[in-house]
Amino acid sequence: MGIETLVQDFQNKILREEWEGRVKGILMQANDREVKEEEQRLAYEKKYETWKDQNEKRHSNLDMQLEKLKNSFRDTEFALKYDLKAVQEKMGSGPKVCQLSQTSLI
Repeated sequence: MGIETLVQDFQNKILREEWEGRVKGILMQANDREVKEEEQRLAYEKKYETWKDQNEKRHSNLDMQLEKLKNSFRDTEFALKYDLKAVQEKMGSGPKVCQLSQTSLI
């Protein structure tokens, strides 16, 4: 084996080590990027679930409020019809200004 062969082997070894180091660095960067992307995905998923829960609570609350308003409106409508009938009975069969139907407005 000559000196040229030793120099060539040495240079090949150095190039191979440098190449392996660069490949290792690239793979580590890729792994770091994947870890960060997964962390971001999990953070966004957590935010989404939090917003989803908040929206479900808001919608449930709005549905309850709407149902209360509907019930209050029906009660008021019924009371108004009852009072109007009592007033009409008290005043007699005078001129009828308004005819209320028997159907609910809701």
